[in-house]
Amino acid sequence: DFGITDAAEIRVRKREQQNMKSSIRQHYLQIIMLVYHITGLFLSVQALAYANSNKPSIPITILSGFLGSGKTTFLQHLLQNQDGLRIAVIVNDVANVNIDSKLVRGQSVVNDSVGPAGMVELANGCACCSLAGELLASVSELITLSDLREQAAAYDDDDDDSETQLQGGFDHIVVELSGVSDPRAIRANFQEAQMYGMPLMERVQLDTMVTVVDCTSFLQNLRSAKGATTKDSPELFYRDDAEREAASSDWDDVPAQLMQALGGVGGMGMEMEHESGVSELLIDQTEVADVVLLNKVDQVENDRTIDEIKDIVQLLNPKAKVIQTQFGRVGDIKSVLGAFGGLGAADAGTVDDHKDAVEAAKAAEKHDHGVESSAHDHSHIHEHTHSHGHSHIDVDSKEVISTTHDDSHRHDHSTVEHNDVCNEPNCTDPTHDHSHNHEVCDDPNCTDHTHDHSHDHHANFIDSIGTFVYSARRPFHPNRLSQLIAHLPVSRGIPTMEQEDRNQQIDFSDDAKKYLGKLLRSKGFVWLANSNVAANYWAHAGASFEMQCLGSWWATLPREQWPVEATAAILSDFDNVDFNYDMDLNASVGDRRQELVFIGTGMGDASVQKVLGDTLDRCLLTYEEWDAYKSCADDEEKLNATFGNPIRARIVSY
Repeated sequence: DFGITDAAEIRVRKREQQNMKSSIRQHYLQIIMLVYHITGLFLSVQALAYANSNKPSIPITILSGFLGSGKTTFLQHLLQNQDGLRIAVIVNDVANVNIDSKLVRGQSVVNDSVGPAGMVELANGCACCSLAGELLASVSELITLSDLREQAAAYDDDDDDSETQLQGGFDHIVVELSGVSDPRAIRANFQEAQMYGMPLMERVQLDTMVTVVDCTSFLQNLRSAKGATTKDSPELFYRDDAEREAASSDWDDVPAQLMQALGGVGGMGMEMEHESGVSELLIDQTEVADVVLLNKVDQVENDRTIDEIKDIVQLLNPKAKVIQTQFGRVGDIKSVLGAFGGLGAADAGTVDDHKDAVEAAKAAEKHDHGVESSAHDHSHIHEHTHSHGHSHIDVDSKEVISTTHDDSHRHDHSTVEHNDVCNEPNCTDPTHDHSHNHEVCDDPNCTDHTHDHSHDHHANFIDSIGTFVYSARRPFHPNRLSQLIAHLPVSRGIPTMEQEDRNQQIDFSDDAKKYLGKLLRSKGFVWLANSNVAANYWAHAGASFEMQCLGSWWATLPREQWPVEATAAILSDFDNVDFNYDMDLNASVGDRRQELVFIGTGMGDASVQKVLGDTLDRCLLTYEEWDAYKSCADDEEKLNATFGNPIRARIVSY
């Protein structure tokens, strides 16, 4: 076609084209890096100047919550505050905030090159701007604007205090996340920026994590098996059909192959999909919060439902401050903004979150039973310890740490499990079930007074909700554990087994299956027999399950490679405080362990804990398997070949 007939010449031309494309890419990358370094240099100089002047950093609050939960209403109240706080808010779209035009400053900076695009400034010194690309870039723009406003106030000779307030720098920055954003990922972005010394972090501090919960839909979403996608749950992404159609039409001109490469879903245009389900996303947002606002409490039918929601939130996040609100109003906004000083969820990680759950379970048991928990010390920043100074461990050692949730409301914490019937004829305990049929009868024509005709759809789900912790110091057999996972109330993430694995089925008891099916949340560290190195983390929330790999056990590293300041905390998870890297598994297994927190209906009952504890014990290696494991513990390939693993694990960094 190009007048070229010689094959060698064609190859030469192709190489020239490839070299040209490669050269263009290299120049493009060089330009990007140049811009990056210039920007970094500018921010470094700026940060240094303000650091030398001892200028305090501006606290940042992250606001999470489903679409429709009341986040925007809460933001409106923040922007209209009369407390003299100059608050800058970053949202996806300023237009959706619906700011009262009477509050907007006469001269906004929507088209002003000085401030971020899409910004509206208010007469009380607050400002609201749309997210422009990457979050940290938008924060950086706000810092620049704040500095310019402060400089203007410093050189202003006018004695008008209101104008000085308007021109002053921002006191606080609030970032509103989309309804399907994972606050863990946002938190990790700020933590990584801090760890790598990003100059911007000299001027700001991730201070407080806030989640707004819609009480009218919380229980329904908690039990939802739907995925958090535009196809399954469009209500999480769009306010109405018009917004949904507009979002879809934005991608009508994008070629189908490009759409597929970008991850679009046919018929729906480009989608910002969340990998998890609705219930998992709701639990994640609830757990990663310093403050949880229970909004729309005035629209809930009865106070008991509010109390139940509050108890669930406190079980999922025992350290959170829980505030009930109507129309997103908070009496004192300072109880939300800057309330934790960066020392709560904002500074935590997966390990810290897990530690909080275990410590809360211990505290609940001590409070309810008036005795010390049988668990070992869970102090510092790690989850638990077996450090009694023993020089060896018992191969058959295992323990089940049981707790019950403090009943400050209307939960049933009797010794009779919620769905079991009390057959004691002389029993007068009103918390026991004395009916003759514990199942709910759905026959509208049924007149049998012994049947349960309750119309409370949340009763069986909520009553007697509790928590307990299972611990052991032997590996799980991956095949047996995968069979147990299959009985969790999940529809996503169930491990698939090969045919030879199916021939080794375990017959779990009916009670075990029933209790596993009542779990709302379970999480914790897992030691699988196919690896002596990998520290896995069990993550089950709602209808989703995932095994995660957090890295290697500390026991796989020589002590001189541990962070010096964290040595004591690391050792708190070891079975022997005198652990040495050269020790064999007969002397110490280090920090390798099973430590799983279970939250769900009936989990506070001792009989339920006994059944689940025994069931989990069956998934541990037998004596013979444990000996086989120790014989090849230094050979990862042989371990994997010996025990296999049908449970896929995703590597996570937060």
